[in-house]
Amino acid sequence: MSNLVESPSPAAAACITSQKYHAMFPQVSSLSSQMLINGTLSLNNCEDDTGKPDWHIDGRKVLLMDVRSTPERKVSVISGAISLQEFKKDVLPNLIDADSDAVPTTVVLYCTIGYRSGMESQKLLNDYPFLLGKYSNAEQSDTSYFNDKGQSKLEIRNLDGILNFANALESGTESSEDIRRLLIDPGTNQPATKVHVYGPSWKHCLGHKYDPVVFSHVEFALRGVGVLFRSISCPSCLR
Repeated sequence: MSNLVESPSPAAAACITSQKYHAMFPQVSSLSSQMLINGTLSLNNCEDDTGKPDWHIDGRKVLLMDVRSTPERKVSVISGAISLQEFKKDVLPNLIDADSDAVPTTVVLYCTIGYRSGMESQKLLNDYPFLLGKYSNAEQSDTSYFNDKGQSKLEIRNLDGILNFANALESGTESSEDIRRLLIDPGTNQPATKVHVYGPSWKHCLGHKYDPVVFSHVEFALRGVGVLFRSISCPSCLR
């Protein structure tokens, strides 16, 4: 009888890893890639007038935010996602000032597999408590963050990462152009063939339809230090 233990599939490995990271940020609501994809496809409309996916979940419009570095985003992105810098500078002020009858929006952050997006989500919650999607004690008398139905105009969630997203696309029964264009090469605006997995440790979390791209050992170490410093600047991210 063999004593070898079978390794988990890429999808299972990615799921286990993202759950571990998500558990480090209990205040931040999680969202699976499969739920996001299903919520959008259920509308029978993958794209809006701009040619980008019309992302929705639970009756709410979804705004995707990619918190990864520029080199990672150049390899592939979830279609329609914006950067953290774009969100803070151009989008957040408009979302906060949206009319009370505006369609409620869920801001979904993602990175490779959930840690950096969880950290940035926690930072945003620290700065803007109303992003929890419910009243805080300080906001009981201020309904400006809620629409006429009592729903939060704006809330934040942490996706399980681009690796889980790619795996969800790979495992789907659909193979149409619309489905494949949910993950694109931003340089060509065509369906992606590669995914940046950050470091070698996460190669095994990516399915076989996409080629993994990693940072060099030196760059990986330097970026790891950068992530550590950002964690230190957010005490609640280290709990």
